[in-house]
Amino acid sequence: MVASGARESGGGGAFAQRAVAGAVAGMIESAVTSPFEVLKTRMQIQQIQQMQQVQPGPRRPTLRVAARAILAEKGFGGFYYGLPACLLQNCGKVALRFSSYGFFTEAFDRVLVTSEYTSDYSGGPLHRFASGFCAGCTESLWIAPCERLKTLRVAELAVNSTHQEFTSLFSASKVLMYGRTGLPDFYVGLAPTALRNGSAIGTRFMFYSQLRAILSEGGDRWWHGAAAGFAVGV
Repeated sequence: MVASGARESGGGGAFAQRAVAGAVAGMIESAVTSPFEVLKTRMQIQQIQQMQQVQPGPRRPTLRVAARAILAEKGFGGFYYGLPACLLQNCGKVALRFSSYGFFTEAFDRVLVTSEYTSDYSGGPLHRFASGFCAGCTESLWIAPCERLKTLRVAELAVNSTHQEFTSLFSASKVLMYGRTGLPDFYVGLAPTALRNGSAIGTRFMFYSQLRAILSEGGDRWWHGAAAGFAVGV
């Protein structure tokens, strides 16, 4: 278990280990999910554009139409528009998620558990939810500005390169930083992001620990964690 492992190896070292492992996991996540994020955003943009046209095309843009449009306009690299912001977001958020989750789990242990720690202690469902909720809110401090930058960048997929305002992650950051409100522009929507993430991450950790325990009753296997993670992700 994460919490028990942290106690055995030392708080500071475990925190750093979880952060590094989370950053690597976030990098892999970005490479896999970035094309789907771009497709989703492109389909939403096409829907808005069609609603604004006098003679609109099909009411609902399809995945195939969106993919063909991206390939025609930007080539294969179009599927990775906004990847730097996506990498920055996922590496940071997953690192914060697991390191802060371990931190809050240990903190709740000290407050709620009166007996001495045991190596098999994992906390109850509400304990896991509370730790995950706090971790989700913490990672929102990183996610909010990254999502803002990524959305600005991906939203310009359908804009001609010569007319794009946010040509890179750096240019988008510069426009926001020197805009009307400066730094607060990066945190537009922070409150709902924190509530969304806190609820989602808390629920995931709660059900993950329960499913993992059920799967491991007959002996722990390497695929149990992946299966439980896939189930709660769905």
